[in-house]
Amino acid sequence: MKAAPTITITDATVRFGDHAAVNGLSASIPPGSFTAVIGPNGCGKSTLLRSLCHLRPLDEGRITVDGRAVDDWGRRELAQQVSLLPQQTIAPPGLSVAELVARGRHPYHSMLRTSAPGDSQAIDRAVERAQVGHLLERRVSELSGGQRQRVWLAMVLAQDTPVVLLDEPTTYLDLAAQYHLLDVCADLVDEGRTVVAVLHDLPQAVAYADHVLMMKRGLLVADGGPREVVTEEHVAEVYGIRCRVDLDDPRAPVVAPLSRAERQA
Repeated sequence: MKAAPTITITDATVRFGDHAAVNGLSASIPPGSFTAVIGPNGCGKSTLLRSLCHLRPLDEGRITVDGRAVDDWGRRELAQQVSLLPQQTIAPPGLSVAELVARGRHPYHSMLRTSAPGDSQAIDRAVERAQVGHLLERRVSELSGGQRQRVWLAMVLAQDTPVVLLDEPTTYLDLAAQYHLLDVCADLVDEGRTVVAVLHDLPQAVAYADHVLMMKRGLLVADGGPREVVTEEHVAEVYGIRCRVDLDDPRAPVVAPLSRAERQA
């Protein structure tokens, strides 16, 4: 596996009509980090992730991967560096789980070469990590929401990239499956990869991430370690809700919203 590259975002702006979904945002994603992107619905998190892999080009600014602008990379070449599990996934009718997972290897193939060294090993490792071996013969359309999320994760893992982007990856998953997925992300980071994940659960974000980007209305409110970013003041500013953040736990801050009675007092 290639070493994880540095990702630099400089004055990034993405507009949809008159609305700036991402508005002049600048930040760096440290190589080998677990970066959580947090913020309320509609603040530009998903758009930012799509721009990191050039699925949504910037209207202004610049994003570089390993010092090279994303729009200078070839599509297949960039897909060997950066993979994305999007928020919404659609599989062609009749596609089996095994076929979907194998599609993660397409960036390494060409019109003249439909296989590449390491395909089988990458697929087997992805299937094991995502715990979907028992689903391989099933059609994707037959699966529950949680099962589909896991097989799409397996496809992304089979892509075997140094940078993995995950947009709300715990959606549809039960509690045990959520933590298994986050453990997989931590394992990827331990291997030297970079994981960037949009997360809504603040306790999970601070427990797993070592770097946090907090957004509101397309702007970057805070950027840094969980203890510096996830504070009572920042949570109140961004989410409009009061909470307690306990910094005494040596493992990670503990985030707990105030009870209804406390909020109404």
